[in-house]
Amino acid sequence: MRNNLLLMNVGHANSLFMAITFSICAVFDLLFSDYANDQGVAGFIAGFYPG
Repeated sequence: MRNNLLLMNVGHANSLFMAITFSICAVFDLLFSDYANDQGVAGFIAGFYPG
């Protein structure tokens, strides 16, 4: 039972970290769109063609 609780804590911490970093990246992209890395994103997202 103790291991399950520890695994939940790790999962919550990981989810929180990813949500915060995603939010920071999204805000940075909205505020500084001239510095957006569209070519880097194009390799990861199928059908994404920066214009």
